[in-house]
Amino acid sequence: MRAVHEYRPGRWTALVTDEALAVFHPDLSDDVARELWQLTSEGRRLGAWVEYLAAAGIATLPSFAMVESHPDGARVLVRGELTVTVDGRELSGRGYATWREEVVTTTQPVLVTAEEDGGALLPVTGGIVRAGQVRATVTASADTE
Repeated sequence: MRAVHEYRPGRWTALVTDEALAVFHPDLSDDVARELWQLTSEGRRLGAWVEYLAAAGIATLPSFAMVESHPDGARVLVRGELTVTVDGRELSGRGYATWREEVVTTTQPVLVTAEEDGGALLPVTGGIVRAGQVRATVTASADTE
């Protein structure tokens, strides 16, 4: 997925790259966000992000949603109180001991919602922003690790 990203300002921490995005609970420290961004600069994404966050144990994982390019559309991981909306379906991590994971075949926008309110959608090409929602619009397919 090569994507065009937009976000609504909020309290949650969002990492945005060309082919992946993640939204993390507001309690995620800036230092951890920077470490995750460093993993991204090394070409590593979802698997490395979860591995890094889970180093202290699964129970310490914050609520998160991650969306990554996949040859068939998008790979979605969601844990806790966030909702990922794709093709009219809502994927949630509520009630899962670890996280929910699904590959969705779509060319429609994928919306990650942590907070319902937040104003207009703003474009973002990459980096770390404070967001309540992040939307990725798929524009092309690519292989991922």
